[in-house]
Amino acid sequence: MPLFASGRDRLLVRHFSREILHRFISIECALYKLALPEMEINLYNESQKKVYYNPVRLFCLVNKDAATFNDVDTGIDTTQTVQFKFLRDDLKDNDVFLQEGDIIKYDEKYYEVDNINEQQYWMGRNNETLPMEVEGRINSSHGYNISIIAETHMTRLSQLNLVEFRSGVNSVKSSYNFPKNL
Repeated sequence: MPLFASGRDRLLVRHFSREILHRFISIECALYKLALPEMEINLYNESQKKVYYNPVRLFCLVNKDAATFNDVDTGIDTTQTVQFKFLRDDLKDNDVFLQEGDIIKYDEKYYEVDNINEQQYWMGRNNETLPMEVEGRINSSHGYNISIIAETHMTRLSQLNLVEFRSGVNSVKSSYNFPKNL
């Protein structure tokens, strides 16, 4: 029987994790979930235009890799990978389930979720899936599934359907009369 992995210890770890993440670190991001029922799919179960729900604001830890710049035919292309670490209880409280393809907005950049790691356990046990048998009875109060890590890459704004990034119409009338070919 583990000495420091009971239900009371789990609640203490949960309380301190939330307090540190929310009050002291206080890094926020916006999570855009894919709206699968609203997307039109083709014969191959693919969609040309992605649709997202309204964003959910979440607290997280961010681990950014250095940005790399590649020279391509159309200009300079920037790539960057970032890990976002969320508390599992925060996601449960907001009724959010992370999936591949979701978009995270952080620091005015958009990142697409590539991989989800849900196996970060306190004391090496998940109390929800691995019940322990102690003295002839099943005890599921030991261990704790703390966080979810989302591995992402920076995506182009032109591939998303979140904001209008280009517009050909200038709504402000100017008093200057420029020639049409300029």
